[in-house]
Amino acid sequence: MRQTTHMVGRRRPGGSHRGVTVLIGALGLLWLGCFSSAGQAASGAEVDIAPDPEIRALLERVVWLSWRNREEAARLIEEALEQAEQLPTKEDRTVSRMCVLALKRYVARDRKGRVRAYEEALKLARKLGGRRLEARMVKEVGLTGYRARRLEDAVEILDEAVRRLRRVGDGQGAGEALQWKGSALLSIGQFAGAREAYLRARELLVKSKSFSWVAMCDAALGFIGRVDHARVPVFMTSHNWACEMVQEVDGVLTYTGRTRAGGYASRGRERVFRTLLFDEAGYMGELVNASRQVGEVWEEDTRSFGRYPLRTVGTIVGDRERVTVPAGTFTNCRVIRMVTRETEQTLSERARTRRLNRRYCGVREVCYAPGVGIVRVRVVRKDGITTALVLKDYSIHGKTKDYLPLDVGNRWIYGWQGADGEDHAAEQVFEVRFNAANRVSYLSFYAYAHRMDAPPGFRADSRAVQAGYTPQDLPLGEPSYVVAHERFAQWTDHTRFIARSGEMVRVLVGENNAGVHAVQVTPTVRGERVDFRFEAIDKGQRVVAAWHLDDARPGKRVTTSARSVFRLEYMVKLQVKPTVTPVGEVDVEFSALVAIPPTREEARQWRAASRREG
Repeated sequence: MRQTTHMVGRRRPGGSHRGVTVLIGALGLLWLGCFSSAGQAASGAEVDIAPDPEIRALLERVVWLSWRNREEAARLIEEALEQAEQLPTKEDRTVSRMCVLALKRYVARDRKGRVRAYEEALKLARKLGGRRLEARMVKEVGLTGYRARRLEDAVEILDEAVRRLRRVGDGQGAGEALQWKGSALLSIGQFAGAREAYLRARELLVKSKSFSWVAMCDAALGFIGRVDHARVPVFMTSHNWACEMVQEVDGVLTYTGRTRAGGYASRGRERVFRTLLFDEAGYMGELVNASRQVGEVWEEDTRSFGRYPLRTVGTIVGDRERVTVPAGTFTNCRVIRMVTRETEQTLSERARTRRLNRRYCGVREVCYAPGVGIVRVRVVRKDGITTALVLKDYSIHGKTKDYLPLDVGNRWIYGWQGADGEDHAAEQVFEVRFNAANRVSYLSFYAYAHRMDAPPGFRADSRAVQAGYTPQDLPLGEPSYVVAHERFAQWTDHTRFIARSGEMVRVLVGENNAGVHAVQVTPTVRGERVDFRFEAIDKGQRVVAAWHLDDARPGKRVTTSARSVFRLEYMVKLQVKPTVTPVGEVDVEFSALVAIPPTREEARQWRAASRREG
């Protein structure tokens, strides 16, 4: 393995006050849980002391609820503030209050309230650790906005963080903020701005020798250069970018995890695209141990979703296998099989935990070709995922017999066997960017998947169905359908239409705060089921949201939804009930709701206003 002499640079924020560390721990942990795995944290600051665990749990819930149920998130903020005042020391009370106020920005009902909470949090940060901590505080608030899907808000705050961090001489912190700004811009399809942010971030992070962050920037830039911009982010089944880390100790290669920089994963039938190479090949931690002999068996406790670990058995199946993949035919391949099962302890856990553990249980088979690396990973999991990642192309510098050559510049491109091709375009791309003195290799990684059909747009020959709208007819007993005047939405009056299989039908839904003018529906008959493609468009014919619903059963009403790309707090919610009529035609009963859930107070006021008007 070729080596360099640098380690990942980590700086402790300025100021000697213990509150500095507590603050970064508190806010950092809120967003790291969403973007890191295998014990690897993407934070640029050291985390020595976590905040009060009960308050941290409340704040994690606040972030999750901030774009789902703002009223409940606001209630939890007040509860967290009350708990902060009960902590034993003044310092802990101050730090916890600062963390809570930082998140209050995302749940306050009016702009003045958001600004007031934000400014008070910054004052506390300056009091505890000076302007350096204050600048880091701004960055963490921006990252929380990214995680809470308030992307435009996050971009604005991260810009402010970059300016503050550069003023206090924190180049690494400024680089991290720029990198997350790029991720936010990329998530809303602003490629030019994202590319500029990543390039500026890379320049700062190279100077601070933060190799994992640099590799993430390289991954994002590679993603921007390779994918079809017309499909991101609306038409992607999934996409993400990260830095993967592999360490060599005494001749054993171990997967140490990833730092993730952004993206999202698929669901439903297409969740096969959530299968990532190193997640599967490195499930036991150990990737390659050349000293193990054919037939050797070993066992490890491995991760689970519950309190108790699962049990995984590894076996060297052979080292003379012949494997054919799109990149070619490889001989003398080493094949490692890992079988993960539940234990008596995991069998005793609650049903939800056992259901989640099905993602881990099953069989993984990894093939390594000498001098090339991983050429195939087969996965058969208990949750129904059965797939294989296969090598499509590669570039290796120099001759070697290593099962996983990690010289800088080595590159591999993988596809999902049977899942990409005619139906999907899907790839995972890895490139070794750095090798550190502690024998850690940093690989830039990005993945994407999308359907091969053309991105939908305006169709002049699409049929229009005018939808009715009567606010008083909305079912007030169902909170998700209650619409207050302040958050005006449009609801179709159970429109029906008949379309030929593959024909687009446009349903007009009128004006609303989500910016949706119409919903385009394309049903496709597949045997006894119906697949749907939905595109919500605005008046400028921009696609606000686009998604698929597969395997709808005729005669059964199905509810499906997607979040607006441009205004993430808004949901486009549809109901369809298909009936297959003559061969190739679908009779569809269709309803649509474009709304942001109202607060209880708004719903109460709206009902009162409706009674007065009646």
